[in-house]
Amino acid sequence: MNWLHAEDELAGPGRISLHNWWDIKPLVAALQSREQPIGSWRELDEACRVRFERLSFTADCFEPLRGVPFAKSAVKAFLKMLDVLSRLEGESDESGARTKEGHKIHRDPFTGDRATF
Repeated sequence: MNWLHAEDELAGPGRISLHNWWDIKPLVAALQSREQPIGSWRELDEACRVRFERLSFTADCFEPLRGVPFAKSAVKAFLKMLDVLSRLEGESDESGARTKEGHKIHRDPFTGDRATF
């Protein structure tokens, strides 16, 4: 559950909607269902395998991170890039060709001077 929604259907662009609980039970349920932050490279490995079902990870793909100091900013960058790859993987038609949305997803992160990939 997202707690703050930066451009949702209720708030609109440039506004934020904030959940407000009046009863303890719904608040406790929301807190318990909230995804825990990733706090180690091992947790990143586990989270990626669950979160990005469209992607394949080798058994040892996160091994090079062992011994490297954990960095939350790096985790955010990994998750952002893997999300792009996962969404792109899901945007193919029956023949394997990229869909219109797939081309849109591909355009910014893969092309131009500021391409992430």
